Amino acid sequence: MTSHPHVQATAGFPSDGEPEKVNLIFWEFLGGRIVTALNTANPPKAYSISDSRLYLPKEFTTNSFIPKYVSLEWQNNIDNCKID
Repeated sequence: MTSHPHVQATAGFPSDGEPEKVNLIFWEFLGGRIVTALNTANPPKAYSISDSRLYLPKEFTTNSFIPKYVSLEWQNNIDNCKID
């Protein structure tokens, strides 16, 4: 049985052509699937995992990101947001 890669993304490209470079951000565990999906589009070069690098420091995980995000973005009306 063959498994086909499925990838969905939302992007905004210039209306006057294709960008010279695109940054693709994904979770590390999806790297193999992302590379497979990219290569099915017959790109000018064959991509491999070695073409990727960490976007954030390895120690910056969701355990550190979520509390930082919440403290920055969920401050509006905090006094009226009670948990019962």
